[in-house]
Amino acid sequence: MSKSRNSFNLLKAIALLKALRGVVALGICLTLTYLLYTHQSEQAKLFVQAFAEKLQDPVLREITRWASQISDNQLRMVAILVGSISLLRISEALGLWSSKSWAEWLAIITSLIGIPIESISLWEQWRISVFFILMTNVLISIYLGRVLWKTKTIKTNTIVTS
Repeated sequence: MSKSRNSFNLLKAIALLKALRGVVALGICLTLTYLLYTHQSEQAKLFVQAFAEKLQDPVLREITRWASQISDNQLRMVAILVGSISLLRISEALGLWSSKSWAEWLAIITSLIGIPIESISLWEQWRISVFFILMTNVLISIYLGRVLWKTKTIKTNTIVTS
């Protein structure tokens, strides 16, 4: 297999991972929205508390843990925030699947934002799942950084030789 084909397959794997995380966030958002708009805010808070302990994604876990202690209006804001994260991750996934450079940049930025949050979460309580998410984000950042660096170098060399 050629290097470009392996690179393309790895981008698709990263896209699938981002899409999965986006779908989980969308599920949380839709559940919160349903509970809030059927006037079941106490059940929404219980859902958030229960889900916060089960989540393997440190960013979403911290958001849901915080949300379990807030008012209904703030809970609506959390649903909007989680929905936005979902849209962001699904957009990243679609862009990565299509090999768009903007999606590569976006994936690097979101992975780098998650690294400190995941590190703090890991420091507070050791979990193998959080460790794997942290290492995955580190590897994604390094890999996509190399891809973008090579793309920039190729474009620069093409401009210079033209």
